[in-house]
Amino acid sequence: MLNKTQAKARILSQVLDLLNRHHWQDTDDFSLRVVDKVAPAISDGYMPYSVVFSATKTKTRFFVRNRLSRRVFCSAFVKELSPYLKEIGVATTAGSLSFSELFPEIRSVGHLKAEAFLSKLEPLEERKIQDALRSALREKGATNMVQRKSDSSLEVCDLEDFVLKIGGRDTSFTSVVKGYKSVKHPKIGLGDISHQIMKAFNGTFPDYVLLVLAKPPVDGVITSLVRYGESIGNRHLVILADPIDLARFLSYYKVI
Repeated sequence: MLNKTQAKARILSQVLDLLNRHHWQDTDDFSLRVVDKVAPAISDGYMPYSVVFSATKTKTRFFVRNRLSRRVFCSAFVKELSPYLKEIGVATTAGSLSFSELFPEIRSVGHLKAEAFLSKLEPLEERKIQDALRSALREKGATNMVQRKSDSSLEVCDLEDFVLKIGGRDTSFTSVVKGYKSVKHPKIGLGDISHQIMKAFNGTFPDYVLLVLAKPPVDGVITSLVRYGESIGNRHLVILADPIDLARFLSYYKVI
């Protein structure tokens, strides 16, 4: 499988070939900037025109220098590069990964036992959940497991970019944690988490965003998260840990 650096190098090569075939002059590092924005959205199926169009919205003289419209460039990009980008996407797109695959040890805690622990999630501070995740991930060799005393305006997500080897491959993650007290209503809606999911992804374009919930999501949230993942080229982007999985995790690590 290709890592992100290798994938970007291959995509850049194809973009430069496209410019050369059309005799378009690369100015202001236009090709590099487009590739930086397009690469995270490469999927194993297609490259959305909207993604390419958005990626070209950058301050540049490229279109003026080449007497070219953005629409013509984007159409050529999608039409001519899609077959190559599909091959690259197949080689780089992360597959599905569940919370119990990330923490297989929690399988030793049965479903009924986990249900009995659900009430213990209510008084638990969100910080304790975050710290428990950091400790468990540090034991697994994850990078960047820095303890955080408190949140700040600079925070991108609850657990910022970290890398963990999955199946021998360096796999990148960020994480969003919602404690029981973080949301007043009985269930977590899309509006409670959507901005954090997008911020967590746009910060470093990880392979996965780990979403840990101490309350169940309302109907439709999972579908919306899958659709968001598909829109950026990875339908498996969000790994959900629901209250049952969270209770299993915290029980195994003796937090509750």
